[in-house]
This record gives sequence, structure tokens and C-alpha cells, in this order.
Amino acid sequence: MLVVSGGLGPTTDDLTKEAFAALLDDELVLDEATLEEIRQRFARRGLPMSEANRKQAMLPRGARKIPNPLARRHLIEKDLDAASALAIAETYIEDGRAVEALDFFAKAAARDRLAAVRDEAVERGDAFLFQAACRHLGEAPVAERWQRLAEVAEAAGKDAYAATARRQAGHTQE
Repeated sequence: MLVVSGGLGPTTDDLTKEAFAALLDDELVLDEATLEEIRQRFARRGLPMSEANRKQAMLPRGARKIPNPLARRHLIEKDLDAASALAIAETYIEDGRAVEALDFFAKAAARDRLAAVRDEAVERGDAFLFQAACRHLGEAPVAERWQRLAEVAEAAGKDAYAATARRQAGHTQE
């Protein structure tokens, strides 16, 4: 996986995308959705969009975009079809950003994927991700999972998560 972040705008001497496309033996193609986002950004500001800005919408054919935090919030609030929501969630998962994927799995009604993230969180000793996944599933975490999470977290040196898990395991048994 290769993650690339952009700069301040299109410049004639910036050949970063071209270099990455060549390195990946891929070609640059116009991403219409990105071009429309750029057009709208200029329109909201009452500015004309130059042809140079079109370069910002050129992406390697095999590339997938990860929304920036503000765009992510808008996508969560927006009506998305299940396939689009699932594709965004999987992109976050591939980037190791499972917490950010949860909202999109929920929008896609992908309970199986939410359950998989929940179970993975237990096996990684990640109390925060575990709680968030359970919340998205609408289920109360059970003591046995908290106990397992505590064991894994402790073995990984995640003392704060281990303590949280032990505390939660005790609360769910009461």
C-alpha cells in the first residue's frame, strides 16, 4: 500500500502523480467525482477554476481516495447507497483506520463486517475499537470478550486497555 498526501495546489513543476503512476506502471485518469468537488469548491468561493486545477483530479487508475475528515463527516451525514458506504469502509480498513470505517459499515448495514472488526479488536487488545464496534452493532459487550481483551492487551503491554477491559468485565458480570 502506498499513501500519498497532496500539497497546496497544482504547479507546473510538480510531477509527483506522474512519477507514482510510472512507478506503479499505471496511467493517470480523470476522476470525475474529484473534478466536480474541485469545481464546487471554486464556485462556493465565487472564483473561476483554471485548467491547471483539473490536474488535481487526475489519479492513477488503480488509486482509491480516502476522504479528508470534513468530507468524511459530510459523507456520514449524506444518503449513501450500501455499495458506496461499504467501499469507503473497506478503504479505511485497508489503511488501518478501522474506527473510521465503522460509521460506513453501519450505513451499509454490514453487520458481518462490524462483527469482524469487533472480534479483531478483542484479538488486538483494543478496548476503544471494541466498544465502538459493539455500539455500532447495538449490542452490550459480554464479560467473556472483555476478559479475553484484557488478556491480549496485557500480553501486548497495553496496560490502560487491559485495566479498562478488566473493569468492564467486572461490570458486565454484576
